[in-house]
Amino acid sequence: MGRLKTTNTPELEALLSPEASQNPVTLAVEQALRRGRDWSAPVAEQIAVRLAGLIAIDLIHAGQRLLEKDISAVLQVSRAPVREALRILERERLIEFRARRGAVVTAPDARELRDIYVVRETLFAILLRELMEERPEALDALFEQHLPRFAKAVDESVDAYTSASFLANMAMADLSGNRLVADLLNSISLRTCVTCAWGWRPIPMPLRAR
Repeated sequence: MGRLKTTNTPELEALLSPEASQNPVTLAVEQALRRGRDWSAPVAEQIAVRLAGLIAIDLIHAGQRLLEKDISAVLQVSRAPVREALRILERERLIEFRARRGAVVTAPDARELRDIYVVRETLFAILLRELMEERPEALDALFEQHLPRFAKAVDESVDAYTSASFLANMAMADLSGNRLVADLLNSISLRTCVTCAWGWRPIPMPLRAR
């Protein structure tokens, strides 16, 4: 008799799907996880990126368990890099470890999302004030680069628009000389990008003329 499947776990074969890996939201999440990090465990990094992408496009759902043994079996790797990958996702607050359940995909409630957007709005105000005073030409160039992408994404799909907004968020944060604000914004942007898959739509960054 085969081993019974643990309840409330995702179908992990999507980890091997090239179509899932090319989704625009998946690609945006990958950029966010890789950016500004000195990865010492490249296999763990790749696993974290794949899992985060599937969470973002809702092929792995909030509340589902991620088991080391199942992930390692599908990817044909040892459990050590899988364990490190789950720790990476925990640091990004995409999963949490619970007693007797292990790693579980997190789902923010309405109150937590309101708090996230309040903090995000405040950080953007700080960022925009800084850039308008210190780097107005670079800010104008960023608007010119990203506004056409927004217009194109509107005609494509929600995923395309989400990705365009997310990538613009990161590009604006990269202009900042305040690395604390930039790092916090990138982390929050990742969180809001992922929550769109759970029925919440992200508030686009304030791309508007000065």
